[in-house]
Amino acid sequence: MSIISGSTRSWALASHNNARRRTGPSPLPGASRALATLVVALATVLITGEVERVKRCPAEDCGWVFWDSTKNRSRRWCSMQVCGNRNKARTFASRNRPSQGRTA
Repeated sequence: MSIISGSTRSWALASHNNARRRTGPSPLPGASRALATLVVALATVLITGEVERVKRCPAEDCGWVFWDSTKNRSRRWCSMQVCGNRNKARTFASRNRPSQGRTA
């Protein structure tokens, strides 16, 4: 099962083969809806057995967990724009920093 549409006013669930489809107004407000979305995601992981796709962001200052939807399961960061970029900038700066004791 996967969530096809997740607007705040409507919802749609479908099985992977799209044999059954239900749509309608969202019966849950705010936090209850967020919790229901997490429950559906957890059920999807348990049903499909793809637990290895659930990963934790390796950034030291980030605690996010994310779903790796890449074909070869190689996604590393929760967000390349934030955590991935910070790490790449940090690595670049350390590579290009003049080392102690060296003169130009």
